[in-house]
Amino acid sequence: MKNLLTPNSNLWKMMNQIKDDSDKIKKAKEKKAQKSRMIQVLDIPLNYKPYEIRASRGDRYGFALKLTGLPFGTTGRELNELLKGSGAKSVVIPRNPKNYNSLKYATVYFPNEDMLSEAASLELKIKGGELFWLTLDEKACHACGSPAHIAKDCDKERQIKPKYLNRTQALSQFKQKKSS
Repeated sequence: MKNLLTPNSNLWKMMNQIKDDSDKIKKAKEKKAQKSRMIQVLDIPLNYKPYEIRASRGDRYGFALKLTGLPFGTTGRELNELLKGSGAKSVVIPRNPKNYNSLKYATVYFPNEDMLSEAASLELKIKGGELFWLTLDEKACHACGSPAHIAKDCDKERQIKPKYLNRTQALSQFKQKKSS
């Protein structure tokens, strides 16, 4: 009787394996589709030659500053509200490629050098924290955004996630927090 069930159980395992593989393929396709949904729209006249297009794009992205010191989770909408009077054309908050969280700085593009220098003189604050204007190649602290020092010399307290050795330690800490 055991021999009769074995082929069926192997078939069942094979069917589950095929289903698991198809789920993985679907998830990979969805990820690829999400990446391909990002588009860039360029307003280029049809009579431009390719070298003129490259030159116009260089002009478009030639006037940029880096805005550092953003609190974690700052959105583009919040920055748009903050930068309304600065004359900024666009704001880009890059994302961490590993976990897709927003980074703590933004690149702000301006139409000309006059607007750029005007905006660089602005003192901005968001959620109680000070923001700093830097050129794109200047380094800043990754923890607080200050250009005066780097992260290893920063005095800002960092939140370090506790690492548990096993489940029982995590459960005991959870129970302690719940009882207090």
